[in-house]
Amino acid sequence: MAIRMAFSVPEFMMKYFLPKCTVSSSPAKCGEMKFAINRNPARFFWEDVTIIPEVDDRGNIIRYFTIRFDVTKQVRNRMKFYHKSQRDNLTRVFNRHGFYNQAGVVIKNMSAVVAQSFYVAIFDADKFKSINDTLGHNQGDKLLRLLAVRTKNVLGEDTLLGRLGGR
Repeated sequence: MAIRMAFSVPEFMMKYFLPKCTVSSSPAKCGEMKFAINRNPARFFWEDVTIIPEVDDRGNIIRYFTIRFDVTKQVRNRMKFYHKSQRDNLTRVFNRHGFYNQAGVVIKNMSAVVAQSFYVAIFDADKFKSINDTLGHNQGDKLLRLLAVRTKNVLGEDTLLGRLGGR
């Protein structure tokens, strides 16, 4: 994790972030934040930045010091683990936890819109155990993946699809 110090502050920080800074501000109140930076469209990276104002003899802020830590790896790992906690490993659709989270968001958003409706359908692959028992778990897994893909294709990309059962 590299630490870099600089004496310039990007324009967006001057406009939106630093007006909160005062001479008496502690660094935590003045300028600790984490944000994505996109200097190259092919690669976002994340920095944890602390901004500390330097003042003259009269108490006026004359410039800012920034201390930056590259936290890209930590943020990407956290995002990866979150994604895995929300998805079923076999079918790549939402698992029970992820489905309930997303359904809550959909319902909350729908309640804000007048005359908007949505549909809920639940189906069960009856006697699926017999498929695993007769054809084997590999074939049963293939069938579940195929069922997820075809359901998504038929219902569309904006469909909230989840696998509520399974291990």
